[in-house]
Parts: sequence; C-alpha cells; structure tokens
Amino acid sequence: MDKLDNCAWLMGDNVQAAFDILEQEGDTARAVGGTVRNALLGVPVADIDIACTALPQQTLARAQAAGVKAIATGIDHGTVTLVIGGTPIEVTSLREDVETNGRHAVVRFGRDWVRDAQRRDFTMNALYVDRHGVLFDPLGGLDDCLARRLRFIGDAGARIREDYLRILRYFRFFARFAVGAPDEAAMAAIGAHYGGLAQISEERITRELLLMLEANGAVEALALMQETNVLELIMGQHVAVERCGDFLQMAAKTNCGQSRGLGAVAALLMNGVLQDRRQALAKSKLRLSNAQTLQVQQSMELAGYFEDGLPVAQNVRAALLDYKRAAVADGLLLGVVFAGKTGLQGEGEFAHLEELLALCWQWDVPVMPLCGKDLIDCGVQGGAVMGQALAAAKAQWIASDFQLERPVLLKIAMDYIAEQVAEAQSPTIEDSERRA
Repeated sequence: MDKLDNCAWLMGDNVQAAFDILEQEGDTARAVGGTVRNALLGVPVADIDIACTALPQQTLARAQAAGVKAIATGIDHGTVTLVIGGTPIEVTSLREDVETNGRHAVVRFGRDWVRDAQRRDFTMNALYVDRHGVLFDPLGGLDDCLARRLRFIGDAGARIREDYLRILRYFRFFARFAVGAPDEAAMAAIGAHYGGLAQISEERITRELLLMLEANGAVEALALMQETNVLELIMGQHVAVERCGDFLQMAAKTNCGQSRGLGAVAALLMNGVLQDRRQALAKSKLRLSNAQTLQVQQSMELAGYFEDGLPVAQNVRAALLDYKRAAVADGLLLGVVFAGKTGLQGEGEFAHLEELLALCWQWDVPVMPLCGKDLIDCGVQGGAVMGQALAAAKAQWIASDFQLERPVLLKIAMDYIAEQVAEAQSPTIEDSERRA
C-alpha cells in the first residue's frame, strides 16, 4: 500500500488551501501522525496535523499574506494553528530533539523527514501522507498500523525516558487501536521505568487515564497497567481492577451511550468500607475538576445505597433531585457491580436496570414548588428549623409522586414549624419537678 485513496478530509478545500500556503519556495508538507493513522484504520479523522519544512515564522508570514488566521499555539516548539474555513489545522515544522528531561524537549528545526519521524513515540504515529495521498513511511510503521500492533520507535526505554507520559499514552493507544498481545519490549520498558510518572503533572495523568477509560479496550489496558504497577502508582493504592472491568462491561451492555470515564474512576476508588472511599481520591495522583470530583463522590455514595438491590423508580427520581444525572446512572451500575450482581437475575431484572438508567437521562426533573423565600414571606426566620420544614415538605412531595402543589406544601412546612415551636414551649419533666 503506497497511497490513501478517497480521503475526503485530505482532498477538502480547507486542507488543500493549507498545503498551498505551506508549499512555497521549495518547502514541502505532509499530513502526519494520528491524522494518517486514523485514515488507514477507518477511524474518523477529527484533527488535522501537518508537518512541513517551513519554519514557524515562515508559516505565520505566508498565512498572513494569504489572509488566513494563524495562531502561534506552540511556536517555540514549531507549532502554528491555521484556521481555514472554520477548520483548525495544526502545522508543525520538522524538528529533532536536542535535549530531553523526561517530559519537555529542547528541539532544533530542520528539513529531515526521517529525523522528524525518529523523535515520535510509536511506529503507527510516524506515518506521513502528501496532498495527493502518497504515503511516506520512513520507519516501517505502515505494517504495524494495519496490523494494529503498537510498538515504540526504536528502543522503548529510550523513548520513555524522553517523556514519561508516553507510558500512559501507550495504554491509551493500546485500548483504542491495538489487537492481540502487547509488545514485550514495551511492557518490559514500562515495568522498568514506571516510576518516572512521578515527574508528570496530575492534570496530564488524569487526562490520559480518562481518555483510556473511554476506549473500547479499556478493560485489557487496565489489566496491563496493573501488571506493570502503573495503576497502583496512579491511584495511590491497590485497586479493584476486576470490578472496574465489570463496571465498564456492564456500562457497554446497557448501551446507554453516555461517557463512563468518571464512573470507571469511581470503580477504581471503591475499596474498603464506604466511609473510607472519599479519602481514596486524595491518595491518588488524579486531579479532577470540582464538577468531576463531585460526580465521582456522588456516584460512590449512591452505590452504597444501591448495593442492597435495584431501587424502585421512585427512589431514582428522588435521587435525581439532589444528584447529577451521570452520578445517579453510575451509582446504579456501581451498586450492581459491587453487590456482585453483574449477571443480574434474569432478563426481567436486567430490563429493570435499563429502565432505571433511561430514567436517569430522560426524566424531566421537576423543581419543588416551595422554597425558603416562601417561608420567609410568611414570617419564618432562617435556620435549622426552616431547613427541616422544607425537608418535611419535600418528603411529602416525593411521596405524592411530585403531585403536591405549593399551597399544600406550604401548609405542611408551616405545620411542622408550629409543632416544633409548641414542643419547645411545652414544659419538660425537669421543669415540672423544679417548680414543685
């Protein structure tokens, strides 16, 4: 195979315009990396990356002359983003590493396509294609790509020492593209150098793990990560990788079509008793956003409630009033998995689970028609009693299948407050004895 045929993304006006800008004054350009890999494997091409012999300043000047927006996204490392017809196209000058320190590299720009390929990570990512679809394979990566065989370029240990993030990239690409057994040299090198991940930021570790967990081969990749001690390093403890695998398989089986990366993180964290699970995230090398952290914590909390068995729809609706939709859905699946019911009891129980999951995503969550301001307008002062009154009204609202309207709920809340006031004012046995 020496040519890519019928590539709509390559022959599109926007990409061809980029080649027109770059290929001036004897310079050449080729699409590269994941762009070419995905096209060869029949995977949708989402991002367009082009390598070229032009220096980044030349790319900027030529784009300006053509009236094309250009952004110096990583100009020190040779990267400029062209925006043509609304399509971002990342252009990087050919380069080679002068110095590496396990994460960042000092690069030198050049015109040697082979040297540019040699500084990349995996053979399937060191493939190029020109504007006509002609392939350039300087390192023999085409056969690996077509066979879905993931190998480091050259010495695996050397590639890892250049950038320890490549350890996690290996597992992410393995989960998404590879088939068959992992490369033995890659596994040996990862096992020898996984400690270098301590140099990588928590944000980058988290990003790679979440991307890997969304891939179809995540279960197999997790097993390899555990085998090489990478997973325990990231999570800060020995993890229940088998149950995480059960979670991912159950999520795929229910076919809800929702992201499951954070649910899988929750499954990895769910060791020990429920009270200790919130501490597990702090022990890990993960750095989640506040929203992501909340979702993970909520799903673990709900899993503790759902481990006793599948709830009725009413309980799921009640949970949706206070928890994120994704957290409730993940909590349901986690509850099933950690209760040891991945097979469930017959088609009826599985159908019930699917109904509950559909409810998580499709139910139009109502807003309780009573709020604190309503009680304040009635002369109630804020405080614990007001919160308790609202909770009492909410419980009755849920029990009515969310049918009770504001006047009834207001009466329930006010009656509750009146009862609390009366109870506070009634004499106690101690008071009676003191008066006697």
